[in-house]
Amino acid sequence: MNLIRNNQYLLLFVSIALLIIYLQSPYMEMYPRAIHAWAQSDLYALSKGFLNNGFDLFYPETYTYNKQFPDSWNTAYDATITGGNLPLHQFLIALLMKLLGSDSPLIYRTYVLYFSLLGVGYLIKLTELFKLNIWYSLLVVTFAVFSPVYFYYEANFLTTIPSLALVTGGLYYYFLFLKTEKLRHWHLSICLLGIAVITRTTFAIPLIAVLCHQVLILFQTRTYRPKQLISLAIVVIAWWVQMVHFRNVSEEYGSVFLMGLRPVDSAGELWNLIFEAAERWKWDYFSMNQWIVYGLIAFVGCIFIRRKNIMFLKGLGYFLLILFIGNALFLIFMIKQFPYHDYYFLDTMYLIVILSIIAFLSIVPKFHLKLMFPLAAGVLYFFVSSKKDTTEVTWNRYHYLPEYDYTTRNGIAYMGSKEFIDSVGIDHSAKIAVLGNMGANIPFLLMDRKGYAIDYTNQDVYHLITGWGMDYIIVPDYLLEEDIVKYPYVLKNYTPIATNSKISVFKRDLADIE
Repeated sequence: MNLIRNNQYLLLFVSIALLIIYLQSPYMEMYPRAIHAWAQSDLYALSKGFLNNGFDLFYPETYTYNKQFPDSWNTAYDATITGGNLPLHQFLIALLMKLLGSDSPLIYRTYVLYFSLLGVGYLIKLTELFKLNIWYSLLVVTFAVFSPVYFYYEANFLTTIPSLALVTGGLYYYFLFLKTEKLRHWHLSICLLGIAVITRTTFAIPLIAVLCHQVLILFQTRTYRPKQLISLAIVVIAWWVQMVHFRNVSEEYGSVFLMGLRPVDSAGELWNLIFEAAERWKWDYFSMNQWIVYGLIAFVGCIFIRRKNIMFLKGLGYFLLILFIGNALFLIFMIKQFPYHDYYFLDTMYLIVILSIIAFLSIVPKFHLKLMFPLAAGVLYFFVSSKKDTTEVTWNRYHYLPEYDYTTRNGIAYMGSKEFIDSVGIDHSAKIAVLGNMGANIPFLLMDRKGYAIDYTNQDVYHLITGWGMDYIIVPDYLLEEDIVKYPYVLKNYTPIATNSKISVFKRDLADIE
C-alpha cells in the first residue's frame, strides 16, 4: 500500500498514457484529413521535404512552387523552399523516417503523441509541485487531455502540441527554480521555453511572462544572479537569428505559412471576432460539462482567495495575471485567425485555464478523510464523462465530413494517385498544375510530385497556366462535375488523356498554344 502511495503520481501518468495511446490508435495511420487538413498537410510536407533536400534544416521545402504568401499563389518560384518557423520537429521526424525506411503518417503522429505524453508528465509533476492531492491532479489532467481541441491535435501533424509540451516542461522547471533556487532548473526552463518559441512563435508569450515575473521578483528581493542571463542570451540570439533568416527565405521564395500579424482595426471588430470564435468553437475548446466544472472550481477558489494568499509573488497568481495580459495583447494582433483556427486556443487561453485550475485547487483546504470517497467518485465520474464527450467529438470530426470540406475531399480523391500517375507515364520533372488550392500540398504529397496549385476561379488562371508552361493539369473528378464547367477557359488547349474515376489528367496540346 505504501508503495502505491509513494508512486501514485507515476501510476496516474502511466494509466493516462496507456489510455491515450489506446484512444488515439484508430487514427494513427491516417493521412491529414478533417478540420485543418490544409495546415496538417503543409507540415507533413516539410518532413517529407527533408527527405528530398538532403536534410537542409535552414532551407526547408514542401511540394508547391507557388505559395500562399505573400500574394495568394500568383507567383511561381524556382524552388519549393518555404519560409516559416525553424521546422525542428519536422526535421527530427524526417530523421526517424530515414532511419525506419518509411514516410508513413504513423511515424509523424507517433512523434507528436510522444510529446503530448511528455507534456502530460510535466503537468502531473507541476500539480505535485503545488501539492495537489492525487484526485485534484487527476481533475487537472482530465481538463488538459480531454479538451476536445487538445485531444484532436495530440497525435496530429501540427507543431502546436510538441511546442506546448515543451512550454509545460519549461514552466515546471521555472516554478521548481523558484522553490529550489538552483540555476540548473532556470537554465532547463529557459531552454525548453526557447525551443518552443523557435518552433512556434506564439509561445513567446509564456517566455515573456516568465521574464516579467522574474523582473517583479528582482524588484522585491533586490537579488540579481548574472548567470541567469547565459541561457536567456543564447535563446534570444538563436530566436533572432532564425527569425531574420526565415524572413529572408520568405522574401526570396515565398511561404506556405503566415509570417506576420493580423491586427484588428477597431475595438468593435475585436469583440465581434471574439464572440464569433467563442460561438463556433466553445464546445471544442472544452465540453459543456468541463466549462461548468471549471466555473465551480473558480467560484470555490475565489472564496478561499481571501483566506490564502494566492497572489504571493512566487506563486501562480502574479504569473497568471502577466500571462493573461500577454494573451489579451496577442488577441488584438491575431484575433482574425481565431474564428477559423481552433488550435490558436492551444497557443493562448488553454494554458491559462489549466494553470488557473491548479492555482484554485492549491488554495482549497484538504478534504477530511470521510469526504475523500465522494471527491474521488465525483472526479472519476467527471473523467469518464469528459472522455466520452471528447472521443465522440473527435470521431465526428474524422467521419462526418461536410460537402464544403474540399481539403479532405481532395485527400480522398488523390489516394492512390502516385501509382496512377506513374502508370500514365508522367515524369517527375514534368510541370504539373493541380486545380484547386485548398490544401495545396495534399495532392502533391499523395502523387509524390512537385507542382503548382491553381485557383481555377481566378479569371487570370489561363494566363498563369500558359505563362508557367504547364505540361499537365490534374483535376479531381468531383470538381469537373461540380465547378470546372463554370470556368471553361481553365482547360483551354488541354486534352484529357486518363482518369481513374477519382482524378483526371489533361495534357497540353502543343499545336493549339500560341
